[in-house]
Amino acid sequence: MPKKYHIETKKVPRRLPSIGKFGIVDWREDCANCHNCAKKACIYERYRQEADYIKGLGDVKSLFFECNGCFSCVQKCTKGLLALTVNPVYENMGNSYFTPDIITTTWNQADTASIPVSGAGYRGKFSGTGFDGMWTDMSEIVRPTRDGIHGREYISTAVDIGRKPRVITFNEKGAPLDGLFPLVDIPIPLIIDKMPANYSFPNLLPIFADVAKQTGTMVIMDRKDYEALPAGKEQYLPHIIFHLENDKPLMSPEVMKKIRLVEINDGTDIEKRIRELKTLNPELVIIVRVELDANSEQRVIELAHEPFVEAIHIVADINGNQINVENPKFVKDMMRNIHTSRISKVIYFFFG
Repeated sequence: MPKKYHIETKKVPRRLPSIGKFGIVDWREDCANCHNCAKKACIYERYRQEADYIKGLGDVKSLFFECNGCFSCVQKCTKGLLALTVNPVYENMGNSYFTPDIITTTWNQADTASIPVSGAGYRGKFSGTGFDGMWTDMSEIVRPTRDGIHGREYISTAVDIGRKPRVITFNEKGAPLDGLFPLVDIPIPLIIDKMPANYSFPNLLPIFADVAKQTGTMVIMDRKDYEALPAGKEQYLPHIIFHLENDKPLMSPEVMKKIRLVEINDGTDIEKRIRELKTLNPELVIIVRVELDANSEQRVIELAHEPFVEAIHIVADINGNQINVENPKFVKDMMRNIHTSRISKVIYFFFG
């Protein structure tokens, strides 16, 4: 596959010990020190890793969270001194949707940069609530190329962000009579949103910026987040969407001319705010950020019909649900209601 269609990945060591599901309780008081210790039967060779940890006086605690539950040592110990138990710290992770199993799987993906694959042995349900109710067409992932009339063709995943006219009229020279609206294209339909305050880690900001640059996508940042980036941060400007608070000063005019996208919060003076930003840089695409509360569906539909609105970012909570609602709707259902409300122009929706 050509390099421009491939994202380079590599395995990296964890910064902190993992929190595993299983652990072995070892009652060593009655150990007979058998020559063929049952621990050597571990099919994942954790016994050899234990020796390395102890010799190097490293983080021994992480070893006991690496058990994969093969039961070999428990079954083969002649004195019955080993017992497998579920880690109580593991059971208390996450919440009702992001279960310990989902968190552990995500950690493994982050460690190895690979996606876990389950095949014919899968016995789980194929649909559920929340994100598990979102079905996607995976054909472009399974088969990212096709045989077209010009030979092997790659299937594009690029998307345009901005407003498009329904009809384009050209003059005799082939130029659009009314001009075209500014558009920003990204190669993958993915934007990195700014982290909620409770989950914000400043050390991750340079990583997010670098990921956005390497993959060609965008990351949403506040002004203070951008200023906290290390030297040479100007290289990330084409890949940063600045989230501009209504009561905070704008970026410098030099920076405003170099960026392609900005995001502003919804408000009563939204049209005035957009026009002010357009005077600084007419080529800016401005996204309106709307939180999914009880009144947000109707508000988004209203904004979608406004001629000055180019794109809308609808924001759910961390579980993809409405915010501050007793019986919240899921973001997928709200997006469907909005999108089928006879919106007459192209508006792009994101959720985060």
